[in-house]
Amino acid sequence: MLAKTLSVALIGADAHLVEVEVHTTQGVPNFTVVGLPAKSVREAEQRTRSALLSSEQRWPPCRTVANLAPASLRKEGTHFDLAIAIGILAADKRLAPDQVEGWVFLGELSLDGTLRPVRGALPAALAARKKGCRGIVCPAANAAEAALVDDLQVVAVPRLVQAIAFLRGKWTPEPFEPIPRSEPT
Repeated sequence: MLAKTLSVALIGADAHLVEVEVHTTQGVPNFTVVGLPAKSVREAEQRTRSALLSSEQRWPPCRTVANLAPASLRKEGTHFDLAIAIGILAADKRLAPDQVEGWVFLGELSLDGTLRPVRGALPAALAARKKGCRGIVCPAANAAEAALVDDLQVVAVPRLVQAIAFLRGKWTPEPFEPIPRSEPT
């Protein structure tokens, strides 16, 4: 089964949307990330596997490939974890395509399923709005920064469990205070 989610590649101060394609198929259980990933991205398997198991989700017992497209962009950082985890659940038919479509996912997963803050929430939100996405799902610690972008829904999630419940329509995030904007002088 093939599923697609969105995240971003951070290049300097800019964010470029990245399509995270996750494909599951019969075969020897294995996980591979392709699409010019740095070591921090290739290590996502261990963080994602533990976070899913800690969130009462099983790791699919099959061959799994995550492709980060376009392959011409270098992918660095741990912020792809959430997009990969959600992609795995969608590829395994535990989330429907319409539940994940149009959302940009950003966040590092700890082994217990907690979402850790990452850099680049503001550029990610700008890229999401520019492409007309529904919104951004990010760690609660990054939500105020992402909320600086008008006309974009920001979903602040503390743990993977809440991200999954939100996508299934079973959880509503707590309201948060955006970073106050300073007026030009």
